[in-house]
Amino acid sequence: MPKLHINVVKPPKRSRLPHWAVGVFAAVVVAILLWGGMHVARRFRLSHTISAPVPVNPQRAKTEPQSPPSPTLAQAPQTQPGATPSAPTVAPPALPARATLRAVRHVSNPNSTAIELDLDRPVEVRAEALHHPERVFLDLSATGIAAEVGSSSVVTTLNISESRVRRVRLARREAATRVVLDLNCPLRYSYKVSQSPPYQLVVTVEER
Repeated sequence: MPKLHINVVKPPKRSRLPHWAVGVFAAVVVAILLWGGMHVARRFRLSHTISAPVPVNPQRAKTEPQSPPSPTLAQAPQTQPGATPSAPTVAPPALPARATLRAVRHVSNPNSTAIELDLDRPVEVRAEALHHPERVFLDLSATGIAAEVGSSSVVTTLNISESRVRRVRLARREAATRVVLDLNCPLRYSYKVSQSPPYQLVVTVEER
């Protein structure tokens, strides 16, 4: 009988790394792991140091003296060398909200006649001349009449009996006081109000 030959094919042998290469690879892996762990630990310590509050010694904070605050520009007065400090400004007394007519006088001159009205404050005046009969009226805004001069409810007449002005009439007109000068003939008039004490309204009538 013929012989049967069976050829058995053996698998090729796997190539193996040398032992020294395996040791080097293992050393590299360990070094990487150690470096990473040290880096993480360092970052953790740094963040913990920054976020941790700084302890304060209460005994030291209590005993340390505090320096007084320095004066600001608004607190420190600005004075020049050799300058004399100025006296504080005193506000003038407040004027009454409403004026009062306190007296009426007349002064006769050769060519004119002046009617003087004493007030306790300056007033606004509106004046106008009327004819047939001849007269001049003046409205004093926000002005009352003192009791010793006349009444605030009825017309007060002051007879002068002068060659130019026959009489002066006073009457309340709403919030103002109307002063009427009854003239004996056509005349030219003018008036002036003083803005400082003694406050006075002077009406002058004279020949045209």
